Amino acid sequence: MVAQAVVNNIRKPDTDTHREYRFLKLFNELGVLLISDSKCDKASACLDVRVGSAFDPPELPGLAHFLEHMLFLGTEKFPDESSYNKYLNENGGYSNAYTTDDHTCYYFCVSPEGLPEALDRFSQFFISPLFDQSATDRELKAVDSEHNKNLQADVWRTAQLMRTQCNPKHPINRFTTGNSTTLCDEPAKKGIDVRSELLSFHKKFYSANVMRAVVLGKEPLDELQVMAEKCFGDILNKNVAIPWGEELTEEPVFTEGKLPLEVLQVPVRDIKQLDISWALEELSQHWRTKPASYASHLIGHEGKGSLLSALKREDLAAALSAGVMMEGSGVSAFSVTMTLTPKGASIEGVKRVGELVFGFIRLLQISGVQEWVFKEEKKIHDIEFKFRNVRDAMSVVTSCANNLHRYPPELVLEGPETFFDFDSALIKTKVLDLLTVDSARVCFTDKALASACGCTEPIYGTQYAEQKLRGELSSAWHKVGSMTGEVTQEFCKTNGLAFPEQNPFIAEDLLVKPPEEGPKQYPEKISLGVPELEKFASIYFKKDDTFGLPKGVWTLTLHSSFVSASFENAMKTSLWAHCVEEDLNEFAYDAEVAGLVYNLIPKYTGITLSVRGWSDSLPRLLSAIGTKLRDYTPDQQTFDRVREMRIRQLRNAAKNSQPYQQAYQRSFSAMETPFYTFEERLSFVEEKLTSPDQVNVGKEILSETFIEGLILGNFTRSEVASHMSAFLRLLPLKTVPSKLKTSEVVDLSSVPLPLPSSPQVSSTPFFRNVADTTNADDPNSAVLLEIQV
Repeated sequence: MVAQAVVNNIRKPDTDTHREYRFLKLFNELGVLLISDSKCDKASACLDVRVGSAFDPPELPGLAHFLEHMLFLGTEKFPDESSYNKYLNENGGYSNAYTTDDHTCYYFCVSPEGLPEALDRFSQFFISPLFDQSATDRELKAVDSEHNKNLQADVWRTAQLMRTQCNPKHPINRFTTGNSTTLCDEPAKKGIDVRSELLSFHKKFYSANVMRAVVLGKEPLDELQVMAEKCFGDILNKNVAIPWGEELTEEPVFTEGKLPLEVLQVPVRDIKQLDISWALEELSQHWRTKPASYASHLIGHEGKGSLLSALKREDLAAALSAGVMMEGSGVSAFSVTMTLTPKGASIEGVKRVGELVFGFIRLLQISGVQEWVFKEEKKIHDIEFKFRNVRDAMSVVTSCANNLHRYPPELVLEGPETFFDFDSALIKTKVLDLLTVDSARVCFTDKALASACGCTEPIYGTQYAEQKLRGELSSAWHKVGSMTGEVTQEFCKTNGLAFPEQNPFIAEDLLVKPPEEGPKQYPEKISLGVPELEKFASIYFKKDDTFGLPKGVWTLTLHSSFVSASFENAMKTSLWAHCVEEDLNEFAYDAEVAGLVYNLIPKYTGITLSVRGWSDSLPRLLSAIGTKLRDYTPDQQTFDRVREMRIRQLRNAAKNSQPYQQAYQRSFSAMETPFYTFEERLSFVEEKLTSPDQVNVGKEILSETFIEGLILGNFTRSEVASHMSAFLRLLPLKTVPSKLKTSEVVDLSSVPLPLPSSPQVSSTPFFRNVADTTNADDPNSAVLLEIQV
């Protein structure tokens, strides 16, 4: 064995019982994590190079991404450029790669038996790639196609606009993916040989000492080590020094005097959004404390006393998220992003939203960093790591390869998730104190801003305008952002802003219950022991005898005669269910933070309730949901907010979804009955559902309902019967439906369908649906082939 260093004490979740780990530092300085998985049905490997688009030459945006595409096109040992993917396909696998600001990650999966040869082929791309000139034009088209796919995606457009507004001398000001203009047309005008630059970039940066690899297979660790040393040991070490974080540049992210910046942006989709962001120094080096998480948890909280609750109470916003939304190129971009109501999207509304945002931030700044908040986050994440589900092979190798650049080998699994050290000074000075009006970039996104946006971002064509933050906003926000302690307390009391209470849903009983009898292959129907309830429900239960986790999943489908009677009733039920979720959000958010999640899913025949998470606290959430279902009557404000959001969602789905999504919708409309299009649903909500009284249908839904349930996890039969009986008693059940309607799949072989003219398929039922995309500005197309068997 030729590794210069070996680490065996990799800390892993208690649930990770069939994987063994070992870290190697090869003599060429390449770090390799080996994972021996005795139960693996797929082997996988990944190599992550710690260089990405931040290192593109300024005159060749997208070069690192282009290199990612070109690398897999033949090697000296395996010159046929198609042989790698052919081998993977023949052995049940596939490959992929991605490029970020600071990383380029290559990975594959394959059948366990195919790993040795696949790894040999894979490693050759980093030893002796050919970069075949004949493939350059083809791969350039692939890069350009990838860019075109993103042209109408608001998330890409927004990110690029932010980058473009940053300091041109800072590495974050990049067009990261590249296209035919930046990698072909413009270089040709300047006499730049792109292939030569590609080879130069590879020669300069692709060095073993800045590479980290992960190999997962069924072989014992010693065999995997021999395999890794043989395959990766010949990668050349050029002793490259790659700057990290603030080492990348001394340039500020924004040029002097640019902030506070106000940006107006016109989206593709129907969006009303306010984003207030700050460019902090890259915080990944502070992984032991994770200082941004403290601010993210408190500003993004959705429970009682939260910023979001205050915004909803004044009908200003419907949703909020907070945290580091982008990290790389030496920057951690911390954002508070709010989905605005029509009232919140007005200039007076935006002014008031900002007052509440900066008022709450001021509360955090003057209150001191609360250690109990850190300890609560630490406890939740400790529990989650201890009982984390074993992830699939490809997810593990890609995440670990990236993590090896940031964390000590023994913490490659635990490091990203665990809170190790409380450091109040770090949280204060690196995050909280920097969230000021003067250092903010404020972006309003709304289609209604089109007339005010006279600029066009050159890469994606986004309409926008920018200026220094207007005086009336700056003045109002500075006033609350500089309040004294006493004034801040009074402001927060008046506006219902406060620190969250301690989370009551954090699991305490994490013992896994022993089986009451031998393992069962399938769930079995259980008796509730209450005859008057039995007629309303059919419940199946299986004790977890596979994963050994203190968790559970309850899936209850409420079949309702009212819902299934008509399209109109189904639409009323859908909006009612969304109102229920909205009204429960403040209570249920603590549960979500603690690892308990529920979904209320409206269907054409009823409602499906899914609750999953820790078995210790799941019954409490289930009971709260049952009580809300029984008693809920939507109020005007909740109805208006939910209806507005639902209309936006349906309008975007009907008019601005990507072509492949539209293709799936057309497929569903042909193969499912009943099926209602987004256009039909949008029209009904806009025209027919205009009052909360019209969707006050809870009692109608539940009075004639039959429940089918599947319960899995860490429960006993008696617990399931008890909790289920308690849930049923909460509901106003009166009558068992005499007949239940269900959705059906259309048997296309029995339906007269138009046939293509080709004689080769003339005997096969063939449904063809050709349509223009609903977004005329989208240059992309989609073809969907589905075979019904």
